[in-house]
Amino acid sequence: MLPNDADARKKLAEVEKIVNKINFEKAIDSDQDYVPASKQINLDDMVVDESYDGPRYDDDAITVEFVEGALARMKDQKTLHSKYMFKLLLKAKDILGALPSLVDIPVAAGDQVTVCGDTHGQFYDVLNIFALNGKPSPSNPYVCCSSLFVSCDFIDFAAV
Repeated sequence: MLPNDADARKKLAEVEKIVNKINFEKAIDSDQDYVPASKQINLDDMVVDESYDGPRYDDDAITVEFVEGALARMKDQKTLHSKYMFKLLLKAKDILGALPSLVDIPVAAGDQVTVCGDTHGQFYDVLNIFALNGKPSPSNPYVCCSSLFVSCDFIDFAAV
């Protein structure tokens, strides 16, 4: 290659893009039909060992007590049982999937809304935001705009 030939460098860059595209398409190609993880998980088959001392819930309602217990446990750098994590993720998928991508949030004069940007998965930053501004509730709404919440959504943990 001629390092000073602009036309040659341009053609090389185009060929590299094509090769990268072909390699990417090969990497994601599969003969198998896509089955989402939510269809592969059977929560009834997941057994929670009696030694697990974290928060539990066995019905579809996520209680405030469960959320507070989960937050406290994770704050202490302990994990939730995978059954409860899957239940939370599936519930969040259902709730967020049912929401529109853009929502109007009415705010009465004198009321406040906490607007959060992307916390980049920093759990302790989220806890600090809650400590500074209070936990999300109907009377203390949050709008979160981030890659986690692909759209900006009102979060009301008490209603979840």
